[in-house]
Amino acid sequence: MEQPSSTTHHAHLEILEQACRRRCAAEIELESREGHRQRARMRLLACDERYVYIDRPIYLGMPLELTSDMYVTIFFIQDGERYAFRTHIAEEHRVPLSDDVWIPGFAMELPVQIIRQERRHDFRVSLGRCAEIVAHFQPLDSSPGQSGFSARLMNISAGGAAVIVIDLGQHELKKGNRYLIQFELPDLPRPFQFKTELRYVRNLDGHGYIMGLKYLAENNATAMRHAIRQMSQFVSKQLKRKRDGEE
Repeated sequence: MEQPSSTTHHAHLEILEQACRRRCAAEIELESREGHRQRARMRLLACDERYVYIDRPIYLGMPLELTSDMYVTIFFIQDGERYAFRTHIAEEHRVPLSDDVWIPGFAMELPVQIIRQERRHDFRVSLGRCAEIVAHFQPLDSSPGQSGFSARLMNISAGGAAVIVIDLGQHELKKGNRYLIQFELPDLPRPFQFKTELRYVRNLDGHGYIMGLKYLAENNATAMRHAIRQMSQFVSKQLKRKRDGEE
């Protein structure tokens, strides 16, 4: 497989300038000391020879707290290509949207390089801004008749998925638990079904839990890749409808 390519300083500054001119929607990824990764939505708004400026990232409808010198990875799409770069937060900054409109945001150090990601089947599809998709969970290692639970799908990739669950009923979440998950996409005739293993759980301070799931090797690889493609197409259509409605 061809390796991802990096851009020169001049080329990546031009890519960032183009993305900022259209206020490109992007994802910011943080990694905790425990190794948990968290993604949030934000926009690339401006850049100069030193900094890239963004608005406040939003996670679960709330602004995400960032601190100076925090290292982050940014993912965005420009001219149909997926790009990623790693940088760190320099400071909080008021970012101009126009001559008389400024919003709170952050300045990030201009990255040393930007990686153009090759088109693959295992990229992550974020569902945060799309129609709510509910996944139904049935424990694989439970006694017959034990009830499952439902959760909202946050993102999906060929390696796993992340969901938010509010009501677990009597179920207890433990790392290593195995589940059969099922969900449907609007306008598609067949539901998706995967066997998964729980890799991590994060408490949302009384507002539910985030579950990180890994697909089991016994899943059909072809069916998984097909599901990712359909999810990606679904997300693209949803975001296009949203943009068309805002214009």
